[in-house]
Amino acid sequence: MLDFFLFGTLSDPELRKIVIGRDVCPHHEQKGTLLGYRPVRLQCCVQPGLIKSAQGTAEGLLVKNLSPDEAARLSHYEGERYGVKRLEIMLHDFRNPAWVFQSNPKLEVKSGNWSLEHWQSRYKKRSLIIAEKWMCRISKEVIDDYSRKWASVIEAH
Repeated sequence: MLDFFLFGTLSDPELRKIVIGRDVCPHHEQKGTLLGYRPVRLQCCVQPGLIKSAQGTAEGLLVKNLSPDEAARLSHYEGERYGVKRLEIMLHDFRNPAWVFQSNPKLEVKSGNWSLEHWQSRYKKRSLIIAEKWMCRISKEVIDDYSRKWASVIEAH
């Protein structure tokens, strides 16, 4: 099983359910903080990027025990603009390693900070419709391909 730190749009429970394909059990999600990074606005899309920042923090959720198929759905949603990196997430007074989707550093950043509240008030309704259509188009072959990759990650760790 895989642990992910979800920040940005995936902090929204409705979008997260569409992407993962189910509600996450409350016992498997916990608020967390990624230190040394901050969410930023990107020129290309309404989802945030994540960049290194000495004083930065990114608030989000640690979601534990996702299956390779659920990780595949996350990978499909994030697309080619995001890579994945294993980072340490702060939970109260201890750290937990988790996979984090990080934007491609070549993507152009807009000025100002990205805000979940701003996204929810301005873009959420349309984003949910787009996400529903995008996730419905995912083929079994794509899921299987990503699932195999995530299964090999599990074996390696």
